[in-house]
Amino acid sequence: MVDELFPASVEIIAEPGRYFAAECMTLASNIVSRRVKHSYINEKGDEVETTPSFMYYISDGLYGSMNMIFYDHAKPEPKVLFKQPSAADDESKTHASTVFGPTCDSIDCIITDHPLPELQVGDWVFFANMGAYSKAAGSQFNGFDLPKYVSSNYYF
Repeated sequence: MVDELFPASVEIIAEPGRYFAAECMTLASNIVSRRVKHSYINEKGDEVETTPSFMYYISDGLYGSMNMIFYDHAKPEPKVLFKQPSAADDESKTHASTVFGPTCDSIDCIITDHPLPELQVGDWVFFANMGAYSKAAGSQFNGFDLPKYVSSNYYF
């Protein structure tokens, strides 16, 4: 396609780093805390009951492997890796969920209003395509360690 669109005198130089490196890593993170929200305050100041929504706090965030949200405007989406079985579970039911990193900094938000099943502390989520510019640009903000690399033959 390059040959069709440009004359032979034009030299094309590409930097496809993210294209090649993104798929080489999947990030797994566990739920370290959660909060259930059953209502909100409307513009009149009245409390309005809603269907439950959830706030999950995971073991990695914007200052760690998710820094590409801030720098590259990436939108990583969590998927359930491991969920503890519960008698009340309806696997097909999802809730509007917001996922935060662990730092208690208000901008450490990974995704808002994402459909997820009800999760518990100790459950695991994963993010695919996290190999490019994730851990390399992370920090230990507020004392949180960066995740450890584990070689695996599993593919999601």
